[in-house]
Amino acid sequence: GVCKYDGVAFETFAKERGLAGDSVYAIAEDKRGNLWFGTDSGVSSFNGRYFHTFATKENFESIAVDKQGKIWFGTKTGVSEFDGEKFIRKFVYTRVEDILEDSEGDLWFATYGPGHHGVYRYDSDTLTLSNLSTTDGLIDDDVWKVFEDEKKRLWFATHSGVSIFE
Repeated sequence: GVCKYDGVAFETFAKERGLAGDSVYAIAEDKRGNLWFGTDSGVSSFNGRYFHTFATKENFESIAVDKQGKIWFGTKTGVSEFDGEKFIRKFVYTRVEDILEDSEGDLWFATYGPGHHGVYRYDSDTLTLSNLSTTDGLIDDDVWKVFEDEKKRLWFATHSGVSIFE
């Protein structure tokens, strides 16, 4: 489940209170202030009072809200975008551990596990997908996290260490 702390006490939200699943892997806030929770049994949005749950058999491992307000989800089988009503499978048909929108508006998808291929970049201008892997200099193709620093360098946390992309 997930806990909310009000400065005095914790309030716990779990499946019996409307959350999609008890194992929560990701949390993000959309442009309207709703919280989104990626779980082992689907996704839930929370408006501060109520959960709206989209139950699936899919594990939702990562969530990102881009500058345009689109909500992106990484699962064990790829990337989906939520269009306001349903999830639309987009690309990267492998486990997506993390999603980052960089300062240029491009999305980066960290992949891990069988079928992994390093990091994918979705160019927001050309709407194309490209890949960085060990053949391009990544230390490992199992990538856990992506981070952009103030110098616009991208850091990739991998199973074997950290790679930097400038």
